[in-house]
Amino acid sequence: MIELEPELLKNVAVYPYVVDENVRYRDCDLQAHVNNAVFATYFEIGRSAAMRDAMSKGARRPKGTGGAVVRQIINYHGQVRYPNVIQIGTGVLRIGRTSFAYASGVFCKGVCVASGEVTIVLTDRETGRPVAIPDDYRATVESLALRRP
Repeated sequence: MIELEPELLKNVAVYPYVVDENVRYRDCDLQAHVNNAVFATYFEIGRSAAMRDAMSKGARRPKGTGGAVVRQIINYHGQVRYPNVIQIGTGVLRIGRTSFAYASGVFCKGVCVASGEVTIVLTDRETGRPVAIPDDYRATVESLALRRP
């Protein structure tokens, strides 16, 4: 994994996976812009799409395990209004023994409006305890590593 400064997360070129998403009317608040809480959903949309794509080419998550969000940071850099199309960039920032962190960026008309980080812990679905990331699954996660622009 490469070490990136937070400012680099505002550059769409660092993300190995980018997906388009329509801004929905329901995403907006009374100030007529996308509500801050919706950006967590945008990050999730990007993570889910990236992981589905990566797993279609590699190892699946081990049976009986799930991913639990344990930390999320969102930095807001601008506003998005309805109607619009945004791009959600997603990449893996780092991988530990039982967890990995995604970096995400939301872009509107080429400008980063939000960036952040989400840490996921691989857990046993029955006990809720963390489990070690197996090598084959680790390789799948590593395939989504951020890149230098």
